[in-house]
Amino acid sequence: MSKRMLFIGLTFLFCTDLAAQTKLHGMVKNRDGETLPLVSIFIQGSNFKKSTQTNELGQYTVFIPSGKYRVRLHMIGYQDLEEAIEIHSGKSQKRDFIMQENATEFSTVEVYSDKKDMARWIMEETRKRRRSIGDSLEKLQLNAYYITSLVAERVDTSVGAHKDTTGARVARKDRRIIKVQDYLCETQSEVFIDKQQVHERVIGFRDINDDEPSDADYPSITMEIGEKRVAPTQFTYVNPYVVQTKKAFTEFNIDAPLQDWPYVCEKKITSPLSSLAYLQYRFVLDRSFTENGKHYWRVAFSPIFRQEALFEGFLDIADTTFDLVHASLHVNKAALFYCRSFDVELYYEPVNGIWPYPTRKELRYTISESGKPITGKVDIQYTDVSASNHGFRFSQEIRAFDQNAFDHDSSYWAGQRKFALDSLALAHMHRCDSLQRYYSSERYKKESDSTYNHLKFMDFILRGVHYRSRVNGYSLIINPLVLQVNPVGIGGYRHRFGGKVQFDLPKAYTLETEGFADYGFRNKDVRGSLGVGLTYVPLRFVRTFVRFGDTYDMINTYASIGSIFSRSNYVRSRSMSIAQRMELFNGFFAELTFLYSDQQPINNLQQDKWSERVFKGVNAPVSFERYIKSEIRLDIQYTINQPYTIKKGRKLIHKSNYPEITAVYRKGLPGLFGSEVNFDYLEVGAHQSAELGRFGQMDWSVLGGSFVNSNNLRLLEHRYFRGSDALFFSDPLRSFQLLGPTLNTRNAYFRANYFQHFNGILLNKIPLLSRLKLTEAAGAGTLIIPSSGFRHAEVYAGLERVFRIRRELFRFGIYAVTADSNLGQARFQIKFGVNFYNSYTRSWSF
Repeated sequence: MSKRMLFIGLTFLFCTDLAAQTKLHGMVKNRDGETLPLVSIFIQGSNFKKSTQTNELGQYTVFIPSGKYRVRLHMIGYQDLEEAIEIHSGKSQKRDFIMQENATEFSTVEVYSDKKDMARWIMEETRKRRRSIGDSLEKLQLNAYYITSLVAERVDTSVGAHKDTTGARVARKDRRIIKVQDYLCETQSEVFIDKQQVHERVIGFRDINDDEPSDADYPSITMEIGEKRVAPTQFTYVNPYVVQTKKAFTEFNIDAPLQDWPYVCEKKITSPLSSLAYLQYRFVLDRSFTENGKHYWRVAFSPIFRQEALFEGFLDIADTTFDLVHASLHVNKAALFYCRSFDVELYYEPVNGIWPYPTRKELRYTISESGKPITGKVDIQYTDVSASNHGFRFSQEIRAFDQNAFDHDSSYWAGQRKFALDSLALAHMHRCDSLQRYYSSERYKKESDSTYNHLKFMDFILRGVHYRSRVNGYSLIINPLVLQVNPVGIGGYRHRFGGKVQFDLPKAYTLETEGFADYGFRNKDVRGSLGVGLTYVPLRFVRTFVRFGDTYDMINTYASIGSIFSRSNYVRSRSMSIAQRMELFNGFFAELTFLYSDQQPINNLQQDKWSERVFKGVNAPVSFERYIKSEIRLDIQYTINQPYTIKKGRKLIHKSNYPEITAVYRKGLPGLFGSEVNFDYLEVGAHQSAELGRFGQMDWSVLGGSFVNSNNLRLLEHRYFRGSDALFFSDPLRSFQLLGPTLNTRNAYFRANYFQHFNGILLNKIPLLSRLKLTEAAGAGTLIIPSSGFRHAEVYAGLERVFRIRRELFRFGIYAVTADSNLGQARFQIKFGVNFYNSYTRSWSF
C-alpha cells in the first residue's frame, strides 16, 4: 500500500468517526457583549464527558454524539453558568452563552480615593506574603505534563483548491487558506526542585509528527577558524518557533525578580512582584470580586516604558491572605524575538493545603511567516506537588530520559493527558498514531529517505547535495557549487570537490569521513585531504581521527579579510595527523594530536595577476627552506558546571553561565621522522558569557601564552594575531578592530577583551527614539607583547538592531572605535558588523 493510499484510508476512518458526532459551536460573551477568551467548558452526559476552552475570540467548537447533556462554563471573575442542552444528529448546532460578572465591591475599597494607592498597598502586602512562604517552597517534588502545539495557516495546495466553481484557475493570492497542525509534542515527567536547581526525569516523551522522530546529527559543512575548540559542535536541529525548556517550564514563575526566558526575548523581564517594579510599572486596582464565597482583588499593571522587556496584565489576589490566585502576563511586543505576541496565564493552588503554587500554566503566542500567522501554545499541568525533603541528589544532568520514555502507546497517553485537544490536533494525532508501525518499517524508511534525497536545483548551488539511508545507517553531503568554485585560489581559479559521509553504527558509535580534491588550472596541480574519525564511547565523546593530505594551508587561520587570501598567508603542507579526544569528566575535554608535516614554500608557483594588484607588497609568498616538522599538541577545555542531557544514548551539551578554561601545550619533537624543529609552547585562557540582569549580557576573555623553549622555532610556528579590517567589525572577543596588519610573536604575550550588550537599557526609555528598537553595546581590548615593548589598547561603542529573516535572527551594528598603541598615534574609525543567533544554544556568536 502506498503512503498516499494509507493516508486516504486513515482520513476516511477518522471522518467516519466524526460523522457519527455533531458539531456544537458558538461564542461566550459577557452582559456587555464582550467576548470571553479561555472560558473552561465542561460537557457531561450519561456516558460521555468532554471539556474544551474558548479561543482568543471567545469561540468554541466541540464534536459530541447526539443526546442530552449538562454544560458548565467556568471563568474566574464570573459566575459559573450551567445549562441543559440536547444534541440532535445531523447538521451542526450553534449555541451562544452569556456569563454574568461576579463582582462585589468592598467597602474598604471606597476608603481610598486613589485606586493606585490601593493597588500599591495590595502589591506590597502580596510581596511580603510571597517572601514569607519562599523558604517553604524552595524544595519541591511534582509531576508535570505538558503539550506543545504549532498551528500554521497555509495556502491550500490540493488540486481542487486551484480552481473555482466554473473550473477557472484561481490566482495564488486568492486561493483558500487552511489551518495545518505544524507541530505537536507531549511530555510526562517527574521534577525535583531545590532553590535554583531543577532536575527533570522524563517518563514519557511523544513527538507527534508526520515524519519519524530522530535525534541523529546529520553531517553538515563547517569550517573552524581562530582558537580551536575541543568540545564537539552539535548540530541537533531546533525549531526556533517552538518554545522549549530544559526545566519543565518551572521558570515561568513570577516570584523571581527577573524572568529569564531566552526563547521569548533576549533581555530579562522585570517581574511585577519585584521590589523595583514601581520604577517600571503602573499599578491600578481594576476590580474586586467574589468567587465561590471568597473575595479577591484584581490589580492591573502596565509598563511605564513601552519598548522595554516588561509585562502587561493583571494579578488576582486573595483579599485576606494576599495569596496569588491567577496571573495574566503579556510580554511587550517590542522585546520579542520571533513572536508577534506572547501571553502567559498562571493558575495557583495550595501546596500541602497552605502555600499557593502555579500548578497550571498556559502559554500562547503568535508568529508571522511569509505573511501567514502561526499560532503556538503550551499547556502545563503540575500534579502531586509536595513541599517536602525529597532527598534528590542534583548533578549537572538537568534532564534525564527513562529508557522506555519513547515507547509508550496511545492508550498510555490517553490516561496521562490533562487537556482536551481540538479537532485539528485530534485528527493529526489520529493519523500519526496509525502511521507509527509504518514508520518503523524498512519500506517507510526508504520512501521517507527518497523524499529527503529528492534534489532541487538550489541544492547544487547553495545547500549541497544531501543523501541518507536510514536502513543502511549512513548519510552524506556533497559541497554545493558555491563551496566548489574558488576563483581566489593559489595560482588563480581552483575547483574543489568535497563532502562528508557519516555512518551510524550500533551502540551509538559514529564513523565519519570527510575530504576534498582540489585542482588548479594555472599550475595544473592536484591537492587534497582525507580524514576518517570514529566516535566509539558517545557519552564521553571519545573519538580517534586520522587525517592525511597535500594542501595549501593558511599560516594564520584567523587572518583579516584583507589578508586571508594574500599569498603571503599560504604554504604547501604534506601532512599526516592522528588525534585522540575524550571527555575525562563532565565539562573537561582533552585532545592529544600528533602532527607530521613537510612544509614547503609556494614561491615557485605561477601566481595570479589579480592578487598582486590587490595585495601588492604583502602578496609575496613567505620564503623559507623546506623543512620537516613533528609536533604533539595537547588541547584542554574545561567548562565549569557544564549542564547536559542524555537522550537515546547521546549526551547533549547545554550552555553554561560559568567560565570556560582553556589550555594548550605544543611540543616540537626534534629528530622524530626527520623533524627539524625544537620548541615548547604553553597557552592558558578563560572565557565567560553571563547575564547581568537588566544591564544586558557580558562577555569577557583573557589569554596568555609563551614559547618557553624556542631552540629551533620556525616562522610558521609563531603565535599569530588577527589583523584588522577596514570597515568590518570582527568578533571583539578574539580579535581587535584597529590593530593594523597581522602580527606574530615568538615570545610571551597577554590578550584581554570585554564586550557588553546593554539591550536598550537607555534607548528603550527615550520617547520616539525607543520605537527604532536600537540597543547599545560597548567594549574594550588590549594586547601586550613585553619583549618587543608592544602595547595596544582600544575601546568601542555602538548601536545595534535585531532583524528576523524568516527563521533566522541577525544583529546588525554600527560601532565607533578608537585605539592607541606605542607604535603609532591614536586612531578613530567607524565600523559595521553582523552577529548571528544560534537557535540551538539560544545565544549569539558574540
